Amino acid sequence: MTRRRSRALVRTSLWLGLSLVVMWSCREDVVAPGSCPEFCPTRLVQEIDTLFPGSIVEDSSYVGYVPAYSAAWMEAVTEGSAPDSRSLIRYISFADTIEGREILSLDSFQLDLRVRRTSDPTVGFELLIYRLPVAVDTATTFADTDPWFQDSTLIATIAVPDSLGDDSTVSVVLPLSAFPDFVADSLTAAVGVGLRGVSGGEGYTHLGTRDGGRPSLFSSWLTVVDTVPLVLDSAELDTLDVGLIPADSMVVDTIQVKDARQPDMDTYVFAAWPPRAAEALAVGSAPAWRSLLRVNLPIYVTDSSDISRATLYLVPSEAVPGAPGDTLRLRADALTADIGAKSPLLAFPDTSAIGAANVIVGSTDTIAIEVTHILKALRTDTLLPASIMLRIVPEGGQSAQLRFWSSRNTAFAPSLHVTFIPLFPRPEPR
Repeated sequence: MTRRRSRALVRTSLWLGLSLVVMWSCREDVVAPGSCPEFCPTRLVQEIDTLFPGSIVEDSSYVGYVPAYSAAWMEAVTEGSAPDSRSLIRYISFADTIEGREILSLDSFQLDLRVRRTSDPTVGFELLIYRLPVAVDTATTFADTDPWFQDSTLIATIAVPDSLGDDSTVSVVLPLSAFPDFVADSLTAAVGVGLRGVSGGEGYTHLGTRDGGRPSLFSSWLTVVDTVPLVLDSAELDTLDVGLIPADSMVVDTIQVKDARQPDMDTYVFAAWPPRAAEALAVGSAPAWRSLLRVNLPIYVTDSSDISRATLYLVPSEAVPGAPGDTLRLRADALTADIGAKSPLLAFPDTSAIGAANVIVGSTDTIAIEVTHILKALRTDTLLPASIMLRIVPEGGQSAQLRFWSSRNTAFAPSLHVTFIPLFPRPEPR
């Protein structure tokens, strides 16, 4: 009896073990990764990371895109700095009547400036307002303005608050004596704006412009003749023969009104930068410069690989010239066609397809701009040119200029650092 029971237990244990093995072998693990070889590549997937020194060719610089008088902002830099930028504004002429009413007297003026504070907020600054001749125009040079930016023509100072944001307004009331030739100048006025560090510090600020949608305003406070209908109360009517009072009787009064004018010209001037090196390219300043770079990568990278990252390297040919403490926003744009200076930028680029970098004035460090999506597009759209346009944004609003070595300088030429995966991997090593 004991032996039979032992044999039964052995058989039961065997069947139970076999069942567990079968159940385990048939179990479905939905979170487990696919097993080889069904889901694994038969060849080695290899990512290649390479610097291509000769990948930029036939690069050129062009000037004249956005002049200072068409920029969204105009620059004012502390006097004595390099550069010493000065803003120039001429206003639309006033009329000798206002809304058909006679002007009895001109009382004062008011100047309202739109200011963007971009300098060191710990340094106190003042805007210096100078009286300019109304003959000032877009052809006026920095040297032309020297006689106008003197103590004898200084008519006001405006403290620049530390709390100013990206678009604030500062104002000052000016006496009639500030513009002694206002009537002789056909009711026209022009002002120049400089910048001064209260404690001798250096810096800069930007003023709004007409083309940028943030115009300054020059207003005159006037006393004018005003006529209003005659109105009599009941007591007065009792003492008058109403029939003798014309129905359209008017009385003459005087009121003070404000008449404002926008600029018909606003711009800024600065001393020209020294010439750049013969083998250097330029981007920025005013009128704006752009640089066109043509890409020359091996065909197995552009046509037969998936680019996972691409970085453009630029080596400055000198310390970046510009306003003290300023920062340039360098942008790389794809093109729809490569026709030199007039090459059109990609009209509606994906924001991720635009490379950009911040460049500090005075820096000599190598600049790195990610251009991954620009190069990736070359494989999907074969009609796009293998070219990149470099520019400073917003254009024309800064005197600062980036200068970097071109492909003609083989030691410091622009280069591309590319990480890519070939679409046709190499055989797996044995």
